[in-house]
Amino acid sequence: MFEVQVRRDRVVAYLADPGNAILANRPRRIVEQSSGPITTGSWAVLAMDQLRVRVEYVAFEPPGLVVIQVTTSGLMAMGTRSTQRYELQSIDGGRRTRVGLTSDGSGGCLPSPLVRLVEPLQRRSIRKRMNRIGDGPDGA
Repeated sequence: MFEVQVRRDRVVAYLADPGNAILANRPRRIVEQSSGPITTGSWAVLAMDQLRVRVEYVAFEPPGLVVIQVTTSGLMAMGTRSTQRYELQSIDGGRRTRVGLTSDGSGGCLPSPLVRLVEPLQRRSIRKRMNRIGDGPDGA
């Protein structure tokens, strides 16, 4: 669990962007997606070099719950699949958000003990990115 200096509606908007569902050091572009606004069952496919990442919203229940399943395919994907569950609570009179994040995954080339060591770094990175979105209409 962590807190961000951003209103809950802005955190939901951030999570509604499929490109924010993954942390990557390369460009992510949407090459295919379901139609309409993001809702439970919505999905998108992102291209990253030889990899394809399918992001599916297993649950999209603003303002309090977003569950995202990420499945990676393509060269060197090794059957990587993960699920992130974000439980969001307004705090400080609605000016900030408490984020409960649980994640689970399988596949890939990293052994489970190493994945557990990386999780705190991943959470820090997500918190940092969410704090940068700000409360303005353009996310700045």
